Amino acid sequence: MNCLLTDLTLRAICNALGGIKTKWHEIGIQLGIPRSKLQEFKKEDDPLSAVVDFWLQGNVSEKDAAPFSWESITNIVKSMHVGEPGLAKQISKQYCQQEDTQQQEDTQQQEDTNQQEDTKQEEG
Repeated sequence: MNCLLTDLTLRAICNALGGIKTKWHEIGIQLGIPRSKLQEFKKEDDPLSAVVDFWLQGNVSEKDAAPFSWESITNIVKSMHVGEPGLAKQISKQYCQQEDTQQQEDTQQQEDTNQQEDTKQEEG
């Protein structure tokens, strides 16, 4: 599955995960954030935003970090630790289908360009 990276922003992720804000700790663990850091986020007004922001800034060690992608987010949301497969499907539909559509449009555009070039060569 290929998902958009351009919309992988703090606002977009927090909006997508808004219905499960109470699961911020589980999400943080799955993103690879150390438990000691998660304890600090517990004091925040919006711990989910703090968790996502920390991850997006690349503050997680490479060996522990989930890759920066909507695919990572959907996998975490549907994991047994978070347990929200319906939400994962919604996120995937919103952010992953768009790229698939864009790729199809780009492919079609390239095919059209190639056909035009072939036609010009045949006429020339």
